[in-house]
Amino acid sequence: TFDPAESAGDGSSAAAAAELGDDVSVRMYQRVLHGYGINAETNIRIVRGSGNGELRDLWQWIRDAEIRRQDGTYFAAAHTDVSFAGVYDLLRLKDRQLAHLHAQSPVLAGRGRVEIRAKSRINAQRALALQYCGWGLDGALRDRHIRALEARGEWARAAATAFVYGDHPRCLRSLETSSLQDHKVLAFVFRSQLGESAQPASTQSPPADMYASPHLQLIFTYLFTHDWAAVLAAMPTLPLSDRLAVALRHLDDAALMRHVRDEYRRAVMDGAPDGLLVTGVGGHGLEVMRAYVDRTSDVQTAALVAIFDMEPRAAPAETAERWIYAYRHILNKWRLFSTRCLFDIAQANWRAAKGLPRASAVALELSMRPTDVRCTFCHQSMGYAVSRSPGARSTSADGPSRAAAVAAAAASTGGAGIGGLHGGNKNSGAPGLTASPADGRMLRPSSASSQPSPAARGSASAAAAVEPRRRV
Repeated sequence: TFDPAESAGDGSSAAAAAELGDDVSVRMYQRVLHGYGINAETNIRIVRGSGNGELRDLWQWIRDAEIRRQDGTYFAAAHTDVSFAGVYDLLRLKDRQLAHLHAQSPVLAGRGRVEIRAKSRINAQRALALQYCGWGLDGALRDRHIRALEARGEWARAAATAFVYGDHPRCLRSLETSSLQDHKVLAFVFRSQLGESAQPASTQSPPADMYASPHLQLIFTYLFTHDWAAVLAAMPTLPLSDRLAVALRHLDDAALMRHVRDEYRRAVMDGAPDGLLVTGVGGHGLEVMRAYVDRTSDVQTAALVAIFDMEPRAAPAETAERWIYAYRHILNKWRLFSTRCLFDIAQANWRAAKGLPRASAVALELSMRPTDVRCTFCHQSMGYAVSRSPGARSTSADGPSRAAAVAAAAASTGGAGIGGLHGGNKNSGAPGLTASPADGRMLRPSSASSQPSPAARGSASAAAAVEPRRRV
């Protein structure tokens, strides 16, 4: 792991970071210096500057999910919060669960009337999933969103958004307003098709590289094929939220569930973090982040996302807890102790909000290290170990039998203890170590002389007569 303190010896950490280039440790260190943490809005700004589209989509979804959680009305049952659920789980909600959601939020019930182009028996589930993907807009909200895209210069995305919503005049306006020549050419082709009667679908595949922009390619492919399933099959580079929006609005129920299952499997296999839109944070969402960590080694993002798991599990997934513990260790190594404390507080607050202890059992077990106490003379274990669970009674490493044997040996030597048995360190004259007769634990150096008592000398003579002297 990149350590800025170690690299400061030959100048500065910035010079060392430049030498390492695009190493994941350098990226994590630079992100955390800019405030990368549990604030989703700040994270969006940071990753947008770095050009990381998949992390940008991930944190945009988490930002919207956090708004839903704070609203407090996204409960499909009494204790089932679906704020961070994925599209796959939303489409499988029962009618009574949707009724429970709509009863809590009249605004959500109103948004359930989003226009769906395909005939479906799960229109309410589709509308809810569209809202989770950021595509549940209508009327003035939709036009405001398109104008915001145009203001940022994203003319192709603005046109594709209007096209997927079915607002063809608004799509044409975005294409014709743009100053780019390929946008105007596509607008001409589109307008010529609108002026004619419905054209039959082409039996040939459209050129896959006609447009560099995936949003323009989406419009062109549909104008060429008139088949939304063909559009999805030809557009793997389109952002996941846009692919899901096309499927939710235009595919029938069977094709929709088939497409969502394919996206589900692809997200788990590829480890794309925006796959949480399909899986949600908990459950298989942890498998998505596991594949993401294996692919990128970005344990920072995995640890931050794991905090948002809304599953009320008393025993959290050990993999997620290890990500959190590893990230805490990295922050300590970078000497960013304030950042580490804020991270710990945020994690504890989320656990408390779910009705769980502020520190999990897995975290306590990872943070506690066993201790082995040995005699400095013979290196014999004292049979003492620190328990891993807080508040538990300290036990012997070798079990109760060893503690009883130590206590019995101490009693037979008149309380001389282990040091009396071994005679202490004869070369240095150091006294032996005294064991407690209760459980055999080491307490303190013996204050008595290293010479055994007369009773002990008699016992030692008897033992020497029975056991042959060992050759050293």
